[in-house]
Amino acid sequence: SGRSTTSETSAARPRPCRLWGMAISNETFKKRLRRINAVHEVGHAVAAVALGGCVNHVYFNNESIDDDFGQVSRSPMNDVEKEAIVCLSGMGAEIILRGVTWSELTPSSGSGDWKRVQGYLREYTFRRASKDGQTLQSTFNRDTD
Repeated sequence: SGRSTTSETSAARPRPCRLWGMAISNETFKKRLRRINAVHEVGHAVAAVALGGCVNHVYFNNESIDDDFGQVSRSPMNDVEKEAIVCLSGMGAEIILRGVTWSELTPSSGSGDWKRVQGYLREYTFRRASKDGQTLQSTFNRDTD
């Protein structure tokens, strides 16, 4: 018979993508993803400049929808708290644009940034604990002398 099966028919038609729970065309999806990507990366750049850093360039990878969306080339802040703020600012800008929550972004577009912030927090906690330990040791030594 000349009829196609359901699987053949559905394979020939492109499936709509889903963005924010809406079914949209693949081209619309890519266009919105490029905008989200740009806002996210520029969020990092604006925060870096606002905190006294120097931004060399902002790179967008508009072809990838998997991992590498882009990056900001900038001078290091030499301050753990400022580095964490810059890392979270991409997600913050995206939250403002999309109207989503932090918890919705951390497993997706913000996962790399969140992992980096966790590293900064571990470094900060270690430095703080070392400093507090040294203060306690010097106090103990002074009190026992």
